[in-house]
Amino acid sequence: MSIRKLFPEYPFIFRTPPKSKVRFGTRRLYVDLPWQVYHFLKLAMIKATEEDLSAIDIGKEWQKFLKENKNALTVNGKPFVTVFLCSPLSSTRPSLRMRIKWELFVEYLEIKASQLASEVEKDGEDIMKVYRDIWKNLLFIIGEVKPVEEKHLHLMRDDFRELLKKTGDFQQIEELLNLMQSLVDQLRRAEEESNVVSIGLYTSSVSMYIRQLHAALTETFNIPAAYLLLRNILEWFVKLVILLNVGRGINPNVYLYSMFFYEYEGCPKIYSLDRFKKKSIKKFLKILQEQSGETIYILEVLDKLQEKQVPSLGINRDLLRNFAQTYGLGGGNLIELYRACSTVIHNQPPLPFFSLLEIKFFKHFLKKFLITAEKLIEIAIPAVEARTSSLPYHTI
Repeated sequence: MSIRKLFPEYPFIFRTPPKSKVRFGTRRLYVDLPWQVYHFLKLAMIKATEEDLSAIDIGKEWQKFLKENKNALTVNGKPFVTVFLCSPLSSTRPSLRMRIKWELFVEYLEIKASQLASEVEKDGEDIMKVYRDIWKNLLFIIGEVKPVEEKHLHLMRDDFRELLKKTGDFQQIEELLNLMQSLVDQLRRAEEESNVVSIGLYTSSVSMYIRQLHAALTETFNIPAAYLLLRNILEWFVKLVILLNVGRGINPNVYLYSMFFYEYEGCPKIYSLDRFKKKSIKKFLKILQEQSGETIYILEVLDKLQEKQVPSLGINRDLLRNFAQTYGLGGGNLIELYRACSTVIHNQPPLPFFSLLEIKFFKHFLKKFLITAEKLIEIAIPAVEARTSSLPYHTI
């Protein structure tokens, strides 16, 4: 099936004004096609209700419009869309149509997604520019359209998945997710060579998030949910680095097991790296000293943590800034990635249609995320490999 037939559409079609001497020959309205195209079509139709239009008139007007909007409608000087007037044999009225060069249009979206990702890397809140662009395209067709019956959701998903395979985005996303899993596997190999077996809880959690991320990106296409999962993965990587370094001076397995399960106890959180280290080490050592016998029971440790209201580690931008400085990450990229994910989570529900720009942008965002994730793993592995003796322990 061609890109044209697979490309997502808005649930509307153009409506020809009753007194117009020209009719809309193009009725399908494609998501992500720049609003300028729809704006020109509407202006031309308004003009057609007031005077006679010829194919030459429309051709001249379009060329003039194209020069004024070349940044939005061309790739390397080549237009990916053309608007023209034709006179089909089956109609008494001329038809106003548009013709899209689909491969060039897909290239345009790829370039745009990459540019937006570079902007977001500098300022995470700029991620809303992606959604403003998507919504703006819809805004400019309101008023000249009428709703149509949509396909069943599973059919739209199947078409969109097939489109992503044709554009190569599907395969690229799978490769990126495989690369993310390979980073987790590096941690697992380090765990196997050390005695810090508790890391398995953390790596298993991240692996599950990656599987859920795969489903969000290739099955349901719920991109806001994908940002939530990505932020969760980032938080777990950061927490693991911190907990490994803190636990190394206590009892790594007991500490990591306890703090993992303590996350789900509704415990108070602390958002200062230095304060967390001081309070956690002091209180945790005291709890271990209170344990009778040579065997430590994790459940008893959890009860004591809850009883003493020991804070767990919370993640926010201030903590990430401190973390980046402490571990030599520079800070900007880590913080802005987190900020971008949070911005989408709090401001953007799932779109009521599929968008190739949205998923292409996420692909480029994911590439930048993996660069930061790789640095976090490089910090975590030496902490895992630093073997530390520990007392015997049981979970109950």
